[in-house]
Amino acid sequence: MGNGTEPDPFLITHQDCLKLLPAGAQALDLACGAGRHAVWLAGQGLSVTAVDVSAEALGKTRALAGERAVSLLCRQVDLEAPGVDLGRVGYDLICGFFFLHRPLYPALRAALKPGGLIIYKTYTTDQLRYPGRPRNPGHLLEPNELLRLLEGFRVLRYEEVWDGKGTAGVVARR
Repeated sequence: MGNGTEPDPFLITHQDCLKLLPAGAQALDLACGAGRHAVWLAGQGLSVTAVDVSAEALGKTRALAGERAVSLLCRQVDLEAPGVDLGRVGYDLICGFFFLHRPLYPALRAALKPGGLIIYKTYTTDQLRYPGRPRNPGHLLEPNELLRLLEGFRVLRYEEVWDGKGTAGVVARR
């Protein structure tokens, strides 16, 4: 597991929550990077749309999908653009790892079907205790902020970790 081609351990640890989704569930992977989460989800039988601002990252996602013999849809989207639209109630699952843009949360709510899941993990201000990136406070969650961003959701799993890096992760249901 790591930053290469395997999904983050948080997703693997909580994969049992995927059984709450309907067969052929529609999934959205935010800021997919090289596609490790999107490709893994496609391998679990989900219909995945991977979005990223980088054409290079989407190329890596397509290549990894080819290596793993799964299909998915790649879309180049600037998730930090004002008024970004992810559609309405189109997704059973939205996942995001190591990307934070607070103004995107209303669009995430709008795009997630009732009963749908969000699986999200990113850095917290505890990351500042450790070397490495990110350092910009705008890219770091405050303690329990992820819970506040998902107010009204049913939190199924939540953790904040500060061992070697500071992160928060959640599995929540709309």
